[in-house]
Amino acid sequence: MRSSKRRNGNGFRRIRSKVFAKLLLSFLAMLMIPAALTVIDFFRYQNILWEETLRYQASLLEQVQKTVDERLENIRIVAIDISIDSAINRYTESSGLEGGSLGVSNYQITNLLNNYRQVYRSVTDILLYTMHYDKILSTQSVYSGPLEEYALLEDAALGRSLVEYFDEERLYCQFVTIGPSAEKERSLFLLQSVPLWSTGRAATGVIAIQVNTEDLFQDISEISGLQEGYVCLLDEKDEPLAEVGDISLLAEVDGADGQSAWKSGSDYIVNSVDSRLAGWRYVSVQPQQLYAERLRAVLETHLLLVCVLTLAGIAAAYLFSRRNYSPLEQVMVKIRKESALGGLARQDSEYDYIEASISSLTQYMHTLQSTLEREVPRIQENMLYQLLTGAVIDYDGYSQGLTEMGLLMPYSSYVVVLLDITSYPSEKMEEREVFKVMLRQQASGFLPQDVSYGVADIGQDNIALLLNGKREGLEAVVDKAMERLLDYARADLLLILTICISESVDGLENVARAYYAALRLVDQRRSAGCAAVVHVRENRERDKLCTCPEELLTQLTNMVSVGDKERALAVLEKGYQINFVGRNVDIHMARSYFITLVDTALRGVRMQGEAFDAFWAENNPILALSNENTLEGMQAVTQTFVSRVCSLVGEECKGHADALKTDILNYLGSYYSDNNLSLSSVADYFQITPNYLSAFFRENVGDTFLNTLTGIRIEKAKQLLRDNNNTIETVARKVGYSSSNSFIRNYKKLEHITPGEYRDILRRNRG
Repeated sequence: MRSSKRRNGNGFRRIRSKVFAKLLLSFLAMLMIPAALTVIDFFRYQNILWEETLRYQASLLEQVQKTVDERLENIRIVAIDISIDSAINRYTESSGLEGGSLGVSNYQITNLLNNYRQVYRSVTDILLYTMHYDKILSTQSVYSGPLEEYALLEDAALGRSLVEYFDEERLYCQFVTIGPSAEKERSLFLLQSVPLWSTGRAATGVIAIQVNTEDLFQDISEISGLQEGYVCLLDEKDEPLAEVGDISLLAEVDGADGQSAWKSGSDYIVNSVDSRLAGWRYVSVQPQQLYAERLRAVLETHLLLVCVLTLAGIAAAYLFSRRNYSPLEQVMVKIRKESALGGLARQDSEYDYIEASISSLTQYMHTLQSTLEREVPRIQENMLYQLLTGAVIDYDGYSQGLTEMGLLMPYSSYVVVLLDITSYPSEKMEEREVFKVMLRQQASGFLPQDVSYGVADIGQDNIALLLNGKREGLEAVVDKAMERLLDYARADLLLILTICISESVDGLENVARAYYAALRLVDQRRSAGCAAVVHVRENRERDKLCTCPEELLTQLTNMVSVGDKERALAVLEKGYQINFVGRNVDIHMARSYFITLVDTALRGVRMQGEAFDAFWAENNPILALSNENTLEGMQAVTQTFVSRVCSLVGEECKGHADALKTDILNYLGSYYSDNNLSLSSVADYFQITPNYLSAFFRENVGDTFLNTLTGIRIEKAKQLLRDNNNTIETVARKVGYSSSNSFIRNYKKLEHITPGEYRDILRRNRG
């Protein structure tokens, strides 16, 4: 035996390794395709990334060029504005008259220049030289005398530049670099002739705007990505105006042609851009190795990611293969454990193994089906007995179970018939059972086809029939069929039989009540000992002797529906006093009465589902009433059940009220702006009556519906009033009022001030 199991297990593992390997290889094959494409794209992306790096470095330098040129253009515009200024032109054309023959003083010119300087932060100083006055005016001082002396005394570099400006036919507007001198650092000036279009000796004056180079060139050091190498701005003489970084790299600038290029054996990236305005060059020299390392880091990261993803893919392929194979493996293991098919584990594939197992299981199911068919009548009887005696919790599920067992009950109306055999033609037990079987079989033969039925032997020579049919005429049809059955039993079977028929009831939940009514009638008629068909309706007048007034039943339902335990128990006590105190009542009649009370109490329970099923399973009063044979015991069972039902409903009602309160308040908070919002519209939305909603607000919210809605609207209005752009009329409309008068009236009633006064208070507080 052990050897056989070992062989089977080895065969199974062989199958598993073979199929599992196929699954794994299929997943790996799917993985290799995107992996190969990723590797190919990896090398293509390397070249693209490098080209993007070169373009990026060039774009950074162009950004610096555009920014500086824009500022130079602004300074040039300042120079033009000064050159065309009427006061400046009158002053320079005054033919040497002191103070200006045209009424322009040195003080006025100095203030004018200072005003221009203050407008632009990139301007350090503005000077005006007039040929006729032989004066130099600035924002700080006034110099009178020849330019040669100014060059000697004040600013030699600037003085020489001004002399050259008049001695040569220069452009009317030009940036020049001056210095450095012994006293001053290197400076940048914009020289502009006055008048605007004059050149050389034709000019009457010249404006010299000193540019703040620190402000002008600050972006060179702030541009990201250009700080590790060398960046410089070269003037027309290739002298550096501004520079950042390692100055030793300046030698690499020679030969830069305005494009990104490799220099010195691909050691550097050199970019050069020419200025549009000043004849300067913007040059960056960046070590190639720096960017190569960055690119290499990025590419290495991508390569590492590809490797990680590949390993993860391999692991995922294994896990997916294992996961996909696991259900099949579990099926095979389950089949091996639950069947005697161990030898099938050596089949070529799992599918052969499962096919063989299914064939065996199919044969087993046929055998089981045959056994079940033989047991169906017994199962049907047991289900009918539980239904008749009230031992059912879920009637909806039970109805489906009856259908599945072949007891089709398509209609809502039911009649219970009890066949009470009082005498047999034979005393032998075996023969008696034969007569009962014949009676059961023949009972269905007298029923029309549209009446469904179920049969159950309830003991003590009693047979119960549960009949199901259309409500109209069902009792008449049953009466006729039972009369024929009685004739057959008396004439052909020689049985003395009493047939007791209940009134028709609706729903499976009322079948037990009908059964107990028929059972009580059997007990009453058994002493007569004669064959007859009797109906519960014939004893209706007697039943009235043990019944609860309709108004008390209605009260009981209402009290249970709201969870009022005290008043519900009072109704039970009143009914007990009416029917049983000082009277001799049949015990079966009393049991039927208490079952009616239980049914009435259940009508007040709205709870359904698993929670109620669990409650019913724990507190089923029908079984308890069936086992009680005293009035006191039945009363106690009913009181206990009603008390527990009221507690259950009370908890449910509280939770329902809290949830409903939250939902209604949320609804008002969302739709308060609707001027058609009312008690009736809200009640319609929640499918309740307006009266109930009004009472609900008073009890659970502590205020009326209207006051609650008004409070919500006023709070929303206060939020809107904080915005001065909203008029009073706009606020009124937004919070659901059709007119501002109505809004103001309700606002003042609640807040004791008008909306306008509230807004004034807000303004004072802000001020």
